[in-house]
Amino acid sequence: MKMNSQWITAALFAVSGIFTTEAQAQLQLGIGANYVNSVGNDNSLSQDGALGGGVMLRYFIAPQVALTLNGRYLTEGDSGYRINNLIATAGADFFLSEGNTRPYLGAEAGVYHTFFTRTLAKAPSVTNFGVAPKAGILFMLNSKIGLDFNLGYHLIFYDGFTGKNLLLGAGLVFDVGQ
Repeated sequence: MKMNSQWITAALFAVSGIFTTEAQAQLQLGIGANYVNSVGNDNSLSQDGALGGGVMLRYFIAPQVALTLNGRYLTEGDSGYRINNLIATAGADFFLSEGNTRPYLGAEAGVYHTFFTRTLAKAPSVTNFGVAPKAGILFMLNSKIGLDFNLGYHLIFYDGFTGKNLLLGAGLVFDVGQ
């Protein structure tokens, strides 16, 4: 009986240590709106400007450095023809200050999948690699909820040319843990 209680006690300490460590990690989840428009004449992601939304996961490895995962869906067009963009990127953000107002610089890299829909016709789709330097500002409204505004310059490497796009994002972020 004494041996079982020692194992149970050791297991409880191990489990509480895992949960304590997890609770102290700074994890941020976000949801937001996005607008993208091509820079120049390449029309790579958008001909007239595309609207959409996305989700973001930000994991702080240090108080001013975070790793990010982003997923975005953007679309434009009318009922007869639509351009749809599905973007999945990973990156890093470097925050220039600590506190409630936190400007940051970052970079993303990932996959840009564009597919077209037409009425009564099969349309092509393409998948390409891209990178994006970005800048933003995070306003924490309280210890758990904030507003995130960012602007990225997305370079997408197509076969034969590089698409250049500005992507504007605005959203809510929620701190998990700590």
